Amino acid sequence: MFEEKKQLISEKYVRKTHCFNCKKNINSQQYDTCEDCKGIVCGCGSCFCEWEEPSFLYQ
Repeated sequence: MFEEKKQLISEKYVRKTHCFNCKKNINSQQYDTCEDCKGIVCGCGSCFCEWEEPSFLYQ
């Protein structure tokens, strides 16, 4: 039972999303996490640091 608890604690939640820039599916298991914004860094180099809300939302 102790080993089961240890395994559950060591398993990390995998975040799944898509890149706002290139629309590729990304996850926190296969890609790095940005130290500044804590977002997933896509293979194209984008993370939340570069994201800007579309201006049409506020017109």
